[in-house]
Amino acid sequence: MLRRTRAVPALVACLALLAGCTGGSNDQGGASGQPGGHTSGTSSPAPGSADPGGTGDELLSGLDICSLVSEAQVHRAVGQVGEPTSRVLTTIHGYDGLVDQCGFGVSFDSYTFVLSVGLEPATRADLQRLPGRPVQGIGDAARSVDRATGSTLSFLKGRTLVQVRTVHQGAGASRPGDVRAVAGAVARSVPSDPPETDDQTRGACAKVDRQAVDKVLGAPAAVSRTLSYVNLSSVCSWATGTRNPRTVVVTVYSSQQAGPFLADQKNSEPTRDIPGISRDAFSIPGVAYAIAPDGQAVSVSGTFPPKVGARTPLPVTPQLTDLLASAVTLMQ
Repeated sequence: MLRRTRAVPALVACLALLAGCTGGSNDQGGASGQPGGHTSGTSSPAPGSADPGGTGDELLSGLDICSLVSEAQVHRAVGQVGEPTSRVLTTIHGYDGLVDQCGFGVSFDSYTFVLSVGLEPATRADLQRLPGRPVQGIGDAARSVDRATGSTLSFLKGRTLVQVRTVHQGAGASRPGDVRAVAGAVARSVPSDPPETDDQTRGACAKVDRQAVDKVLGAPAAVSRTLSYVNLSSVCSWATGTRNPRTVVVTVYSSQQAGPFLADQKNSEPTRDIPGISRDAFSIPGVAYAIAPDGQAVSVSGTFPPKVGARTPLPVTPQLTDLLASAVTLMQ
Protein backbone atom coordinates (compact mmCIF):
# COMPACT_ATOMS: atom_id res chain seq x y z
CA MET A 1 0.00 0.00 0.00
CA LEU A 2 1.23 3.42 -0.87
CA ARG A 3 1.38 5.97 1.86
CA ARG A 4 1.03 9.61 1.03
CA THR A 5 4.05 11.70 1.08
CA ARG A 6 4.70 13.19 4.35
CA ALA A 7 1.49 14.56 5.06
CA VAL A 8 -0.71 12.55 3.06
CA PRO A 9 -0.53 10.11 5.67
CA ALA A 10 1.96 9.25 4.67
CA LEU A 11 -1.62 9.95 3.36
CA VAL A 12 -1.68 7.70 2.78
CA ALA A 13 -2.91 4.63 2.40
CA CYS A 14 -3.86 3.23 -0.85
CA LEU A 15 -7.03 1.79 0.29
CA ALA A 16 -7.83 -1.34 -1.50
CA LEU A 17 -10.84 -1.23 0.66
CA LEU A 18 -12.62 1.06 -1.75
CA ALA A 19 -10.96 0.05 -4.97
CA GLY A 20 -8.54 -2.70 -5.67
CA CYS A 21 -5.24 -1.02 -4.89
CA THR A 22 -1.92 -2.19 -6.16
CA GLY A 23 1.19 -2.28 -4.06
CA GLY A 24 3.64 0.57 -4.06
CA SER A 25 6.35 2.41 -2.25
CA ASN A 26 6.17 4.79 0.67
CA ASP A 27 7.28 7.57 -1.66
CA GLN A 28 4.58 9.36 -3.50
CA GLY A 29 6.53 10.13 -6.56
CA GLY A 30 9.36 12.21 -5.43
CA ALA A 31 7.34 13.34 -2.50
CA SER A 32 8.68 12.99 0.92
CA GLY A 33 7.14 11.19 3.67
CA GLN A 34 3.59 10.17 3.45
CA PRO A 35 0.61 11.90 2.32
CA GLY A 36 1.54 10.84 -1.01
CA GLY A 37 0.32 8.50 -3.40
CA HIS A 38 -2.05 5.73 -3.28
CA THR A 39 -2.68 3.80 -6.35
CA SER A 40 -6.22 3.06 -7.27
CA GLY A 41 -7.62 0.01 -8.94
CA THR A 42 -10.14 -0.44 -11.68
CA SER A 43 -13.36 -0.77 -9.73
CA SER A 44 -15.05 1.11 -6.91
CA PRO A 45 -17.98 -0.08 -4.87
CA ALA A 46 -18.72 3.46 -3.77
CA PRO A 47 -17.87 5.90 -6.54
CA GLY A 48 -18.89 9.52 -6.29
CA SER A 49 -17.81 13.08 -6.72
CA ALA A 50 -15.67 14.93 -4.24
CA ASP A 51 -16.23 18.53 -3.19
CA PRO A 52 -12.68 19.93 -2.88
CA GLY A 53 -13.97 23.07 -1.16
CA GLY A 54 -15.66 21.07 1.55
CA THR A 55 -19.14 22.61 1.35
CA GLY A 56 -20.07 22.94 -2.29
CA ASP A 57 -19.37 26.67 -2.13
CA GLU A 58 -16.58 28.57 -3.83
CA LEU A 59 -13.44 28.77 -1.74
CA LEU A 60 -13.23 32.11 0.00
CA SER A 61 -9.81 32.69 -1.53
CA GLY A 62 -6.86 30.79 -2.87
CA LEU A 63 -6.89 28.30 -5.71
CA ASP A 64 -8.85 25.07 -5.93
CA ILE A 65 -6.02 23.01 -7.41
CA CYS A 66 -8.31 20.01 -7.86
CA SER A 67 -10.14 21.99 -10.53
CA LEU A 68 -6.98 22.41 -12.64
CA VAL A 69 -7.28 18.87 -14.05
CA SER A 70 -10.41 17.31 -15.53
CA GLU A 71 -11.46 13.66 -15.39
CA ALA A 72 -10.86 13.47 -19.13
CA GLN A 73 -7.28 14.70 -18.69
CA VAL A 74 -6.65 12.17 -15.92
CA HIS A 75 -7.97 9.43 -18.21
CA ARG A 76 -5.65 10.61 -20.96
CA ALA A 77 -2.62 10.49 -18.66
CA VAL A 78 -3.23 7.19 -16.84
CA GLY A 79 -5.80 5.32 -18.92
CA GLN A 80 -8.55 5.30 -16.33
CA VAL A 81 -11.12 7.71 -14.97
CA GLY A 82 -10.06 9.86 -12.07
CA GLU A 83 -11.85 12.37 -9.87
CA PRO A 84 -10.46 14.25 -6.82
CA THR A 85 -10.12 11.68 -4.05
CA SER A 86 -7.59 13.30 -1.69
CA ARG A 87 -6.26 16.77 -0.93
CA VAL A 88 -3.44 17.39 1.50
CA LEU A 89 -0.75 19.84 2.48
CA THR A 90 2.58 18.06 2.19
CA THR A 91 6.10 18.33 0.74
CA ILE A 92 7.96 16.87 -2.22
CA HIS A 93 11.58 15.80 -2.12
CA GLY A 94 13.98 18.54 -3.24
CA TYR A 95 11.71 21.51 -2.50
CA ASP A 96 11.57 22.89 1.04
CA GLY A 97 8.27 24.67 0.49
CA LEU A 98 4.76 23.45 1.27
CA VAL A 99 2.68 22.02 -1.57
CA ASP A 100 -1.08 21.84 -1.96
CA GLN A 101 -1.61 18.35 -3.38
CA CYS A 102 -4.66 16.80 -5.06
CA GLY A 103 -4.87 13.10 -5.85
CA PHE A 104 -7.25 11.75 -8.52
CA GLY A 105 -8.60 8.19 -8.51
CA VAL A 106 -11.68 6.03 -8.68
CA SER A 107 -12.50 5.98 -4.96
CA PHE A 108 -11.80 7.92 -1.80
CA ASP A 109 -8.15 8.06 -0.71
CA SER A 110 -6.85 6.14 -3.71
CA TYR A 111 -5.26 7.57 -6.80
CA THR A 112 -3.12 7.18 -9.88
CA PHE A 113 -2.67 10.87 -10.78
CA VAL A 114 -1.26 13.46 -8.38
CA LEU A 115 -0.97 17.23 -8.84
CA SER A 116 1.19 19.25 -6.43
CA VAL A 117 1.33 23.07 -6.49
CA GLY A 118 3.94 24.89 -4.41
CA LEU A 119 2.77 27.52 -1.93
CA GLU A 120 6.22 29.05 -1.37
CA PRO A 121 7.89 31.10 -4.15
CA ALA A 122 10.35 28.89 -6.06
CA THR A 123 13.33 29.45 -8.34
CA ARG A 124 15.07 27.50 -11.08
CA ALA A 125 17.47 26.24 -8.42
CA ASP A 126 14.52 24.58 -6.67
CA LEU A 127 13.45 22.97 -9.94
CA GLN A 128 16.94 21.67 -10.62
CA ARG A 129 16.85 19.73 -7.35
CA LEU A 130 13.85 17.73 -8.54
CA PRO A 131 14.23 14.46 -10.46
CA GLY A 132 14.51 14.16 -14.22
CA ARG A 133 16.08 15.78 -17.22
CA PRO A 134 15.17 19.15 -18.77
CA VAL A 135 12.26 19.18 -21.23
CA GLN A 136 11.07 22.03 -23.39
CA GLY A 137 7.71 23.67 -23.95
CA ILE A 138 6.14 23.41 -20.49
CA GLY A 139 6.05 26.49 -18.28
CA ASP A 140 9.25 28.52 -17.99
CA ALA A 141 11.37 25.44 -17.33
CA ALA A 142 10.60 21.76 -16.75
CA ARG A 143 12.13 18.43 -15.79
CA SER A 144 10.74 14.98 -16.49
CA VAL A 145 11.50 11.39 -15.54
CA ASP A 146 9.66 8.35 -16.93
CA ARG A 147 9.88 4.91 -15.34
CA ALA A 148 7.98 1.67 -15.62
CA THR A 149 6.17 2.66 -12.40
CA GLY A 150 5.01 6.02 -13.74
CA SER A 151 6.00 9.49 -14.83
CA THR A 152 6.97 12.59 -12.84
CA LEU A 153 7.05 16.00 -14.51
CA SER A 154 7.97 19.14 -12.57
CA PHE A 155 7.87 22.65 -13.96
CA LEU A 156 8.23 26.28 -12.96
CA LYS A 157 5.81 28.99 -14.07
CA GLY A 158 6.95 32.33 -12.77
CA ARG A 159 7.56 31.63 -9.09
CA THR A 160 5.12 28.71 -8.85
CA LEU A 161 6.54 25.19 -8.72
CA VAL A 162 4.24 22.43 -9.98
CA GLN A 163 4.64 18.66 -10.14
CA VAL A 164 2.47 16.13 -11.98
CA ARG A 165 2.94 12.48 -11.13
CA THR A 166 1.27 9.34 -12.40
CA VAL A 167 1.32 5.80 -11.09
CA HIS A 168 1.41 3.21 -13.87
CA GLN A 169 -0.92 0.29 -13.18
CA GLY A 170 0.87 -2.20 -15.40
CA ALA A 171 -1.95 -2.69 -17.90
CA GLY A 172 -0.80 -1.39 -21.27
CA ALA A 173 2.03 1.02 -21.98
CA SER A 174 2.97 4.00 -19.82
CA ARG A 175 1.95 7.36 -21.28
CA PRO A 176 4.75 9.94 -20.86
CA GLY A 177 3.63 11.89 -23.94
CA ASP A 178 0.09 12.20 -22.62
CA VAL A 179 1.40 13.17 -19.18
CA ARG A 180 3.38 16.00 -20.79
CA ALA A 181 0.31 17.17 -22.68
CA VAL A 182 -1.71 17.35 -19.45
CA ALA A 183 1.15 19.10 -17.65
CA GLY A 184 1.26 21.64 -20.47
CA ALA A 185 -2.44 22.36 -19.99
CA VAL A 186 -1.92 22.79 -16.24
CA ALA A 187 0.97 25.17 -16.93
CA ARG A 188 -1.37 27.40 -18.92
CA SER A 189 -3.85 27.56 -16.02
CA VAL A 190 -1.67 27.76 -12.92
CA PRO A 191 -0.84 31.26 -11.63
CA SER A 192 2.66 32.72 -11.92
CA ASP A 193 2.71 33.42 -8.18
CA PRO A 194 1.90 30.75 -5.57
CA PRO A 195 -1.77 30.50 -4.51
CA GLU A 196 -3.11 32.00 -1.31
CA THR A 197 -2.14 30.19 1.88
CA ASP A 198 -5.32 30.78 3.86
CA ASP A 199 -7.42 28.64 6.15
CA GLN A 200 -9.79 26.52 4.07
CA THR A 201 -11.09 24.17 6.76
CA ARG A 202 -14.67 23.24 5.89
CA GLY A 203 -17.43 20.80 6.76
CA ALA A 204 -16.60 18.01 9.19
CA CYS A 205 -12.98 19.16 9.29
CA ALA A 206 -14.05 22.36 11.05
CA LYS A 207 -15.11 20.18 14.00
CA VAL A 208 -11.56 18.89 14.63
CA ASP A 209 -10.09 20.33 17.86
CA ARG A 210 -7.70 23.00 16.55
CA GLN A 211 -5.83 23.12 19.84
CA ALA A 212 -5.12 19.40 19.42
CA VAL A 213 -3.89 20.08 15.87
CA ASP A 214 -1.56 22.83 17.07
CA LYS A 215 -0.19 20.67 19.87
CA VAL A 216 0.65 17.83 17.48
CA LEU A 217 2.38 20.27 15.13
CA GLY A 218 4.22 21.95 18.00
CA ALA A 219 3.18 25.36 16.62
CA PRO A 220 -0.04 27.05 15.47
CA ALA A 221 -1.38 25.85 12.12
CA ALA A 222 -1.18 28.64 9.55
CA VAL A 223 -2.61 26.93 6.46
CA SER A 224 -5.36 24.36 6.00
CA ARG A 225 -7.14 22.47 3.24
CA THR A 226 -10.23 20.23 3.13
CA LEU A 227 -11.63 17.62 0.77
CA SER A 228 -15.13 16.30 1.49
CA TYR A 229 -16.14 13.17 -0.41
CA VAL A 230 -19.62 12.24 -1.54
CA ASN A 231 -19.82 9.28 0.88
CA LEU A 232 -19.09 11.63 3.85
CA SER A 233 -15.42 10.67 4.04
CA SER A 234 -13.09 13.64 4.51
CA VAL A 235 -9.44 14.66 4.33
CA CYS A 236 -8.43 17.48 6.69
CA SER A 237 -4.91 18.91 6.39
CA TRP A 238 -2.97 21.59 8.27
CA ALA A 239 0.54 23.05 8.08
CA THR A 240 2.60 25.43 10.19
CA GLY A 241 3.65 27.55 7.21
CA THR A 242 4.94 27.42 3.66
CA ARG A 243 8.68 26.86 4.19
CA ASN A 244 10.11 23.82 5.99
CA PRO A 245 6.60 23.09 7.25
CA ARG A 246 5.31 20.62 9.75
CA THR A 247 2.09 19.03 8.54
CA VAL A 248 -0.70 16.86 9.89
CA VAL A 249 -3.57 15.12 8.11
CA VAL A 250 -6.76 13.74 9.65
CA THR A 251 -8.63 11.35 7.36
CA VAL A 252 -12.16 10.09 8.03
CA TYR A 253 -13.17 6.84 6.31
CA SER A 254 -16.95 6.48 6.32
CA SER A 255 -16.93 3.16 4.43
CA GLN A 256 -17.50 0.15 6.65
CA GLN A 257 -14.93 -1.70 4.54
CA ALA A 258 -12.19 0.63 5.79
CA GLY A 259 -11.73 -0.68 9.32
CA PRO A 260 -11.06 -4.35 8.50
CA PHE A 261 -8.64 -3.35 5.73
CA LEU A 262 -6.72 -0.94 7.95
CA ALA A 263 -6.71 -3.30 10.94
CA ASP A 264 -5.06 -5.96 8.79
CA GLN A 265 -1.91 -3.84 8.78
CA LYS A 266 -1.27 -4.97 12.33
CA ASN A 267 -0.30 -8.30 10.79
CA SER A 268 2.30 -6.80 8.46
CA GLU A 269 3.62 -3.61 10.08
CA PRO A 270 5.36 -2.73 13.35
CA THR A 271 2.53 -1.66 15.65
CA ARG A 272 1.86 0.19 18.91
CA ASP A 273 -1.48 0.15 20.71
CA ILE A 274 -2.95 3.54 21.62
CA PRO A 275 -4.73 3.41 24.99
CA GLY A 276 -7.29 5.93 26.13
CA ILE A 277 -9.56 5.75 23.09
CA SER A 278 -12.62 3.52 23.37
CA ARG A 279 -12.02 1.89 19.99
CA ASP A 280 -9.41 -0.26 18.29
CA ALA A 281 -6.59 2.28 18.12
CA PHE A 282 -2.98 1.70 17.08
CA SER A 283 -0.08 3.25 15.21
CA ILE A 284 2.18 1.92 12.47
CA PRO A 285 5.08 3.72 10.76
CA GLY A 286 3.77 7.09 9.62
CA VAL A 287 0.11 6.68 10.61
CA ALA A 288 -2.17 6.24 13.64
CA TYR A 289 -5.64 4.72 13.31
CA ALA A 290 -8.82 4.36 15.33
CA ILE A 291 -11.40 1.87 14.07
CA ALA A 292 -15.06 1.79 15.07
CA PRO A 293 -17.00 -1.42 15.66
CA ASP A 294 -19.05 -0.75 12.51
CA GLY A 295 -15.93 -0.58 10.33
CA GLN A 296 -15.57 3.18 9.97
CA ALA A 297 -12.11 4.54 10.76
CA VAL A 298 -10.03 7.67 11.19
CA SER A 299 -6.31 8.25 10.77
CA VAL A 300 -3.69 10.83 11.74
CA SER A 301 -0.46 11.21 9.78
CA GLY A 302 2.00 13.82 8.65
CA THR A 303 5.42 15.25 9.48
CA PHE A 304 5.43 16.39 13.07
CA PRO A 305 7.60 15.78 16.15
CA PRO A 306 9.00 13.58 17.48
CA LYS A 307 10.99 12.20 14.55
CA VAL A 308 11.44 8.44 14.41
CA GLY A 309 12.88 5.91 12.01
CA ALA A 310 11.08 4.87 8.86
CA ARG A 311 10.16 1.46 10.31
CA THR A 312 9.13 2.75 13.74
CA PRO A 313 5.44 3.20 14.60
CA LEU A 314 4.31 6.74 15.37
CA PRO A 315 5.10 7.43 19.04
CA VAL A 316 2.00 7.39 21.22
CA THR A 317 2.21 10.88 22.72
CA PRO A 318 -0.57 12.66 24.64
CA GLN A 319 -0.81 15.09 21.73
CA LEU A 320 -1.35 12.32 19.16
CA THR A 321 -3.88 10.59 21.40
CA ASP A 322 -5.88 13.81 21.88
CA LEU A 323 -5.99 14.52 18.15
CA LEU A 324 -7.01 10.95 17.32
CA ALA A 325 -9.75 11.18 19.96
CA SER A 326 -11.02 14.38 18.35
CA ALA A 327 -10.98 12.69 14.93
CA VAL A 328 -13.05 9.80 16.28
CA THR A 329 -15.93 12.21 16.94
CA LEU A 330 -16.21 12.88 13.20
CA MET A 331 -17.38 9.36 12.42
CA GLN A 332 -21.07 9.15 11.54
